[in-house]
Amino acid sequence: MATKVIITSKKLEEEARPLECVDAGGVFNIFAGEDVSIPDGHVYKVKTGISVGIPKGYVARVYSVTPDGKLDISKCLLEIKHGNVNELIVPVFNPSVFWKKDVKTGDLIARLIVTSEEISFAGDFEECEPDEDDASEAPDAEASHKSLELLKKWGNKAG
Repeated sequence: MATKVIITSKKLEEEARPLECVDAGGVFNIFAGEDVSIPDGHVYKVKTGISVGIPKGYVARVYSVTPDGKLDISKCLLEIKHGNVNELIVPVFNPSVFWKKDVKTGDLIARLIVTSEEISFAGDFEECEPDEDDASEAPDAEASHKSLELLKKWGNKAG
């Protein structure tokens, strides 16, 4: 039987969109909490308006997504060791040399993947919307035997 892991998330701003569970092993969509225009070739740290809590023994990695919503596993934007993050802020890069990138509140900007510190990816996650009063429960790393398959799945599938 898998051990349950509690990942907490709290909306800090009324208009913030909560983490969206994508896969039962701890894969979440992260959305912009502000409108931003990023000039060509620049990086901007986009506020999400949410905080997250990661339990001891686990790590959350934030990965870039392509414009069509696919996970870009080549771009780990940040890593959160266990503990609380007051506000999740995600670096978003505009690779274009021809136009600015407009990010609107609620746009998908990244994916957060929570695993044990020893494992890169884990099993399936049921749909949920954590807020300040709720917590998401994810199976422990026991479900992570399919880590490479999930990596391939989410690297090639739009969310």
